Amino acid sequence: MLAADKLLLESRIARGAVYLKWKEFGLYHLNLTTVGTQAVVMAGFSMTALIEFAPSPDADRALLFLFWTSNMVSLACNILCVATTTMLSVYGSSLSTRGAAGSMNRAVDGLY
Repeated sequence: MLAADKLLLESRIARGAVYLKWKEFGLYHLNLTTVGTQAVVMAGFSMTALIEFAPSPDADRALLFLFWTSNMVSLACNILCVATTTMLSVYGSSLSTRGAAGSMNRAVDGLY
């Protein structure tokens, strides 16, 4: 009887620890999706600037080069951010729910 009570207590503690890790995972997942959404909006602004910007013919070439270069770097970084946050969200969710024992801890540490 004592061994059964000990086993029951250990399983309840393990279940509580996994539940806390799941809540922490949910927080990190929400943060990642928020960052990804913001990066998509910023990438949209960069694309709009690339499409809609019409410089005057007498504009300084160095400033135009700086504008186009910084806009392309911004667009590339935003797309990289979107891809990374999407990959982390998908792979983290998959690892946490379908992984072996202890995979929830690995998923939460990886998202952090």
